[in-house]
Amino acid sequence: MNVIGMLPLSGIPEIVILPFFVAWVWAIVNCLRDSRKTGYEKAIWMVALILLNFATAALYWIVKLVSKKSSNHVLQSTEASSAD
Repeated sequence: MNVIGMLPLSGIPEIVILPFFVAWVWAIVNCLRDSRKTGYEKAIWMVALILLNFATAALYWIVKLVSKKSSNHVLQSTEASSAD
């Protein structure tokens, strides 16, 4: 009897899907805990994350990364202009 074949997450598809699932759950938790988002923004992201799963999770992380970079750039330029 093949015990390994009976274990959950023992195949290649599960290994591929698991990181996406973790990123999806992490996006949901991060969205709920983000204090910079209004109630409407959170609601829209949550509906999209639940209905569109992995694609929206990827989009959420891309938007978050881009907005973080742009806010850091604005902060650095503000600090540079105030130092002059």
